Amino acid sequence: MTAKTAQSPLNIPQLKVSYRPRVKASELPQILDSESAYKIFRSHWDMDTIEYQEQLYIMLLNYANRLIGISKIASGGMTQVGGDAKIIFGIALKSGASYMILAHNHPSGEMIAGPADIAFTNKMRQAAKVLDMAVVDHLIIAKDSYTSFADEGLMD
Repeated sequence: MTAKTAQSPLNIPQLKVSYRPRVKASELPQILDSESAYKIFRSHWDMDTIEYQEQLYIMLLNYANRLIGISKIASGGMTQVGGDAKIIFGIALKSGASYMILAHNHPSGEMIAGPADIAFTNKMRQAAKVLDMAVVDHLIIAKDSYTSFADEGLMD
C-alpha cells in the first residue's frame, strides 16, 4: 500500500479590493447642482483638446453627495467617444460610490444632447440601478458652457 500525496492547489490569482481615501468624507466637496459639477469637471479637463477630441469622464459621489473622485474613462475622435460599462462600474464599485455624474465634451461646441448621448445615459442609468447606484446627471461640456441632462429634464 502507498500513501497518497496531497496535490498542490491550483495557481489561482487572488483579488483584493481596497479604497484608501486621503481625506475625511466630511472634508470632500459637496456637489449640490450641475454648476458645481461643471466647475470641478472643467478644472480637470484638458482645455487644449476640448475643441478637438471628445472625452468621457465620470464623477463619483458618496451618499451625502460628497465628491469621491473623478476618472477619465475614454478619449474618442472628433465626433464620438465610447464608454465601457465594465470599466465605469468597476471604478464606481471599487470607490464605494452611491451616485455618478457622467460628462463628455462636444468639440463642435453644439450643446444639444444627441440620440447617442441619450441612449448611452439611459444604458448607464439602467446598469446603475442593478447595482443600487444612481446616475444623477450627464453634462455636455464646452470651453465656456455646459448642458445638464438633469436641468433639461432628460433624466426622468
